[in-house]
Amino acid sequence: MNKNSMPFGLILGIIIPIVAFGLLYGLEAASGKDFKEQTIVLLAICFNLIPFNIFNKKKHIQSMRGVILPTIIFAFAWALHYVLKLF
Repeated sequence: MNKNSMPFGLILGIIIPIVAFGLLYGLEAASGKDFKEQTIVLLAICFNLIPFNIFNKKKHIQSMRGVILPTIIFAFAWALHYVLKLF
């Protein structure tokens, strides 16, 4: 698969936050500290900044677009789910 393609970026943009959530949730459970779920989800979404920055340095514009699309969707879903709980 071409590393400068939108489908490649989409796949990474979807998989990375899911894996990051699992890792962060496991670390939180193992440490015994109690973090709010919304914080863990937001940090998992922010993990997409890593491949986005790498693609930016390599000038892989299509992959950047692929990563940012699920990131924006996840961010809106996070805002709708957790911010609406406040009201």
